[in-house]
Amino acid sequence: DFSSRWFVGNDGNNKGNLSTIHASKIIPVDLNAIFANALQNMAYFQALVGQPRKGAHWAYLAKQWRNTIKDVLWNEDDGIWYDWNLQNEEHRKYFYPSNIAPLWMGVVDKSLIKKNAPKILNWLKGSHGLDYPGGVPTSLIRSGEQWDFPNAWPPLVSVTVNALEALETEESLQMAFEVAQNWVRSCHAGFESNKQMFEKYDAEVPGRVGGGGEYTVQTGFGWSNGVILEFLAKYG
Repeated sequence: DFSSRWFVGNDGNNKGNLSTIHASKIIPVDLNAIFANALQNMAYFQALVGQPRKGAHWAYLAKQWRNTIKDVLWNEDDGIWYDWNLQNEEHRKYFYPSNIAPLWMGVVDKSLIKKNAPKILNWLKGSHGLDYPGGVPTSLIRSGEQWDFPNAWPPLVSVTVNALEALETEESLQMAFEVAQNWVRSCHAGFESNKQMFEKYDAEVPGRVGGGGEYTVQTGFGWSNGVILEFLAKYG
């Protein structure tokens, strides 16, 4: 399970292969968003069990982590979050669904969302990452790896929909619905053709099974079924 997201070429770009993976040189947006959310949850749980002082401690840590995400990973000019390259000390300016993980995890101040929602949407539209009829691709790089173009993975489609909803604008809510609708239609087309659900799909062709990586595509499939149920429950 590999991705160009962790490729670090000689000039710090995401062009390369398995021999150029340097995950330790990259500060990832999604991991930090998940961690900040976990700190928020700890603050909530401490308050819930009657430990306000401990809750305040965790809330302080969560706030510090949110601020650091903004200071390090948010790009004010582009209006989006990027992974940080420790080697070159610069943002890795590429499309990945993780770009909007802070919105998904609820670790963005409302004031930043209100101010920058149009910029975030413009960046997403300009990236063309949401233009594909078969789902949201994991990247726009054809590396042959599983977590790259044209594969669309259900959890990342869910991340995208929930992040768009978190912007709370008429346009973002419509975009979220359209992404979810396309995904349900794609999975339905794949099921009609194969009588099975798959772990990943091809973003370019609705219903076509994804590929690449180190093993054959898996059927089932827990998160594929789960995301379909999520979208059906959300949108009907």
